[in-house]
Amino acid sequence: MKQKGFPTLALTLAITLGLLSGCQNTSAPNLSAAPALTMDKASEVNTAAHLLENYKTITYAQLDYIGGNTMHMTYFKDENGNYCATEDDSGYTGYRTDCFTFSREKGESAYHLSATKDAKVSDYLFMVSDSAFISQVTDASGNLVCKTQADIDQDFADQLSETWPATTEDKMVTTTVFAADDFRVLSIDFSLRRPDGSESQIASGVMLYDREVQYTDAVQSYLDAEKYTVAVQMPDGSRRTARIPKGETFSWDCDEGFALYLDAAGKTPLSEESVLTEQDMTLYVLEAQN
Repeated sequence: MKQKGFPTLALTLAITLGLLSGCQNTSAPNLSAAPALTMDKASEVNTAAHLLENYKTITYAQLDYIGGNTMHMTYFKDENGNYCATEDDSGYTGYRTDCFTFSREKGESAYHLSATKDAKVSDYLFMVSDSAFISQVTDASGNLVCKTQADIDQDFADQLSETWPATTEDKMVTTTVFAADDFRVLSIDFSLRRPDGSESQIASGVMLYDREVQYTDAVQSYLDAEKYTVAVQMPDGSRRTARIPKGETFSWDCDEGFALYLDAAGKTPLSEESVLTEQDMTLYVLEAQN
């Protein structure tokens, strides 16, 4: 499944945003000695913002077993303290901040300005959304091994079926290993559970911490380019900035009912087509004028 402005594989979106229901213990002999972990606590710990208080970088690496595709996503703060993410995903490469996305796919580069209220890099959650713990045990290292199960709706089934045949009768089952000391995610394995109870493992992901950020050649070329600054004044008074190479065009999006304007009075709307970057500029997110 691809998210506008920052495409990702379907399984990546399955590990984003969602506060999940409570934990159900199993009868495993060592369960009573395990540290208690609820989904609320796991969700609190495993946001990009929280983890980046303690680690310089967070890297998610995933391999799928059918298509042979790989994905690497790294979250970090730049020298100005802005939350950033970079991705290398089997032919797609990208770099994102709260306000801006650079991407290259099939040799084509694109620049996108995000003026939406949400979708902040710091909000990314390294968990499986819309799930519930169905078991929790400890491994030999004392780490917590939790299984979750989630329903699959038609949209998700269609997206999964591009690589792994899936229907709404199937369940997404994940096995997540959490560190015993601070409950950060260490690894995630993905399986499809069929109505007959059989399971097919489709992908595995590991989380690495404090690794050096690795930029693809495409992202490095963006970082090295001479740029203009595009500032975006948000409705809540906050200000976001994007850096776009000189002479490049960018697309943009806002929340429903809002639009971008060249002036604070909302007299001059920004073109809905690609916008050419010819100088530093300030844009304003205002209610759309009818």
